Amino acid sequence: MRIGESTYFSGLYVDQDNRLAIVEPRLTHETMLPFCPCCTHTFNGIRLTTPFVELHPSPGNER
Repeated sequence: MRIGESTYFSGLYVDQDNRLAIVEPRLTHETMLPFCPCCTHTFNGIRLTTPFVELHPSPGNER
């Protein structure tokens, strides 16, 4: 689930045993990638540790 522009909370669901479970337990603040350089991105309230990398530079913004 995404809250606002740049904060993510992991998805939850009720499993076959009627227990609350995380949709993707391997997804962490260390595995997510920020999608812009100007915002502070968090996952479940923890700041992402992976730096922003522009994969497709905009015309005029080539590095």
